[in-house]
Amino acid sequence: MKRYIFLISTVAIIATILILINSMEMATSFVHSSKREKSNICVLVESGHGKIINNVHQTSGKQSPEWPDGLKIYEGYSNGMLAHELVSSLQEQDIDAFVLNSDLYDYSNLERAERVNKYFRLDSRIVLLSLHHNAQPTDNADYIDKNGLKGFLKGGASGVEIYTSKGQTKSDVIASFIYFELLNEFPEIQMRTDWTDGDADKEANFTVLIKTDCPAILIEFLFMTTYEDCVKIADKNIRQRYVTALVRAFKNYNNFLN
Repeated sequence: MKRYIFLISTVAIIATILILINSMEMATSFVHSSKREKSNICVLVESGHGKIINNVHQTSGKQSPEWPDGLKIYEGYSNGMLAHELVSSLQEQDIDAFVLNSDLYDYSNLERAERVNKYFRLDSRIVLLSLHHNAQPTDNADYIDKNGLKGFLKGGASGVEIYTSKGQTKSDVIASFIYFELLNEFPEIQMRTDWTDGDADKEANFTVLIKTDCPAILIEFLFMTTYEDCVKIADKNIRQRYVTALVRAFKNYNNFLN
């Protein structure tokens, strides 16, 4: 009986010691902000368009057809998930980041720009990244779904476009870091570029690019009107590679500023 009690007591003591050791490891795993690597930038990630409320997509259009295999992409919903994954991954790499629009509903591009400028006035390190999926005119589409939405089941536009405002700005430098990381990560995906001004990004007068005071980049990642691109958009591995490439780009830019 005494031997049994001794055995129980020994097991209990060992278990207590293991719990204490584990607790100490957990306590020391937290990195205080003063010990983190310096973040020269704060990435503000915008997910283009509204998401889904009560099974209703919040932005008219901005979706793929429902393809014959049942695949369907809602732009706001897809980019919302990408935005949160990207912010989490950036923070893990000691890059300050947060999502501009966690709301499910949509709001105007001008309101988005005003929100960005509000944050930029508080933190001059802000860099805006606006996430989107692309679409092309479907007048010559070869597929129509049950709701009348058109797309290209065979062929169709494909690839990735990176946009900045017109002229040479800090945005172009960041866009170049993004371009080369995406090119390196996705040799199988077409990078749709414009080298006329000496860099790969395209220039456009999108509201979030010209009405924001901070450096701003907009990415159109693949085409929702093209079936093969929709398959890629829905692929978990490709989505993770996309996020990983963007993290590398911003980490390299952050180090470039040291």
